[in-house]
Amino acid sequence: MSTIDARFQLDWPGFRLDVDVQLPAKGVTALFGHSGSGKTTLLRCIAGFEPIAAGEIRLGGQRVTDAGFRLPPEARQIGMVFQDYALFPDKTVRDNVAYGLKARKVAPDEVIARAHEALEQVGLGQYADRFPAQLSGGQRQRVALARALVIKPRVLLMDEPLSNLDAKLRGQTRIEIQKLHAELGITSLFVTHDQVEAMTLAQRMMVMNGGRMEQFGTPEEVYHRPATTFVASFIGAPP
Repeated sequence: MSTIDARFQLDWPGFRLDVDVQLPAKGVTALFGHSGSGKTTLLRCIAGFEPIAAGEIRLGGQRVTDAGFRLPPEARQIGMVFQDYALFPDKTVRDNVAYGLKARKVAPDEVIARAHEALEQVGLGQYADRFPAQLSGGQRQRVALARALVIKPRVLLMDEPLSNLDAKLRGQTRIEIQKLHAELGITSLFVTHDQVEAMTLAQRMMVMNGGRMEQFGTPEEVYHRPATTFVASFIGAPP
């Protein structure tokens, strides 16, 4: 489990992301804000998919990005759950989960054992030989989570992992993710537009607006003691 130190700027035409935050090891942090506020871009910078203009990003004290250097994503030991799950439709559940291990040249026997372990963790051990099209939305989401966990990441990044699920499945999957985090104690950062998710899943919230961090704190602090007028208006009524 690693701390995340992100102190950097990213400049695109018409958009500037300016971040200065330290996230402690373990626990879950929610990135919360309007569409276009920079949440997913911040996640992609931490993952190594986007370069930065100035500053640096450190994971567990290790510098992984600065203005002239970017450690490749596959070398960062980061698990990523994408919004659309990004599963291979022609691969079985087992092969989807094992993909990252095979890419890292892990021994075949270990690949099988770790893929099975990851599927058991998310309650899908019996679905290993099925294909993504044969699963429900909630099950596909859990396959994506197992694929991220199987590499034993020091940081888990999730980009709106529940947004494609209906209300009932969101509630069920939210509980499952809470249990997993309690068991694994992993450092996690997830993007959400959903206040209920942010308030119930996260130990910390980072509220973003226009590429800037408006407030960072516990859900209780953000709700009861908003740091800016924007935070007060954006948080609104309690979930």
